Amino acid sequence: TRQEPLGETGLFIVDSVSLYAWTWAWALAIQPDLRNAVAHPSFTRWGDRISRVPVWNDGNSFVTNNIFHPLAGAFYYQYMRARNHPRWLSATETFLQRVLFEYTIEGQYTIPSAQDMVKTTGLGVLLGFLMDELSRKWLRSESKKKKIAGYALNPMYLLPWARWEPDSNREAAVGMHFVMEF
Repeated sequence: TRQEPLGETGLFIVDSVSLYAWTWAWALAIQPDLRNAVAHPSFTRWGDRISRVPVWNDGNSFVTNNIFHPLAGAFYYQYMRARNHPRWLSATETFLQRVLFEYTIEGQYTIPSAQDMVKTTGLGVLLGFLMDELSRKWLRSESKKKKIAGYALNPMYLLPWARWEPDSNREAAVGMHFVMEF
């Protein structure tokens, strides 16, 4: 077994920081309020927002709170699973990423949302877990159609830095290489 120079803790930190950077990039791309807040920063306003008790009714639509936020949580979970982190650590990372998002990204322009943290983490981890388990099962299949469906269900396995191998049942890291079979 090849050892990673950073060790598992180092890899987790690198993966966590990478995921956080991607989250910032995505948020800046799709949220005009965030772009405006970053262009005109106010640490006083930011501090006032994040020091308040998180709100439940955040003004987001039903679709945003019940579809898009759980999908974001599933994305966080699937990213960490594709990097071959254990289920429990992938779920923990989903929670950490959402709290960071609410307090450091959305906190730039709004009060953190308890509903977002609960639904992104709770429903997102459940959705991510189900999608990942089915994806891994299909990726181990001999069927080309199932393999394609497996990658569609968790496209994180298509990333060149994915560390999980379809022929492995191990939860620990197995190295930094990519395997894709058709």
